[in-house]
Amino acid sequence: MQLSARVHLVGSGILGLSLTDEYDCNVYLLDGGTECALIDTGAGYRLQPLLDEIARSGIDPGRIGRILLTHKHADHSGGTAELKRLTGASVHATETTARAVGDADTFNRGLERARRSGAYPADYVFRGVEIDEIVRHGDLVAVGELELRVIDTPGHCAGHCSFVMHTGEATLLFTGDALLPGGQVVLQPIADCSVPETVASIELLGSVEPDLLLSGHGAPVLADGRRHVEFALARIRAGKVPDQLVIPGR
Repeated sequence: MQLSARVHLVGSGILGLSLTDEYDCNVYLLDGGTECALIDTGAGYRLQPLLDEIARSGIDPGRIGRILLTHKHADHSGGTAELKRLTGASVHATETTARAVGDADTFNRGLERARRSGAYPADYVFRGVEIDEIVRHGDLVAVGELELRVIDTPGHCAGHCSFVMHTGEATLLFTGDALLPGGQVVLQPIADCSVPETVASIELLGSVEPDLLLSGHGAPVLADGRRHVEFALARIRAGKVPDQLVIPGR
């Protein structure tokens, strides 16, 4: 699904537009002309629907030279190992994310509760992947003719980052799970989820003033994305936590 001249939505699960497997996050394909990139990779439980969407975009998978991860959670990173194998792309992530996704044994032990709760299928297995390049706050990542800036946005989990991209027409903000449409957030009962860090990250994102807000779940916001950041900031200014995403049946 083409969202702009440079961006396609090629993955989206039950918490989005249901383009691909239900456990997938939103996966974005950036067309930089000489090179393409994926932002996040979905859960990797059923990869073929994602590959079908990439094919439908008209972009040769062989042009995908980079994979950029917003964070470590399996619905965002689980497809990385196989997509790296298929495309030969280099994988970029923060140091915290790199440590997590590189240790498959520890990662899978950590998924036991999620499998029992139905958040992932009982037979779901995370495949570890080696990160090729560590990214840090303020770094610039070139994707062909495009350039993305890394913004540290912890809170949803440690090591979470977002990416901002300026084109001649618009500012695009890829937020992962740091901020969703409507100013919503995803807070979970896990050790590295932090309300204060979530708030600080949203305040930082407030300076970006995006036109397009392209998050890890929900429908892509294709105009006036800054309003959705403002929805969350208004709650924060009122001394409240931003609205929480309601996950049906999970």
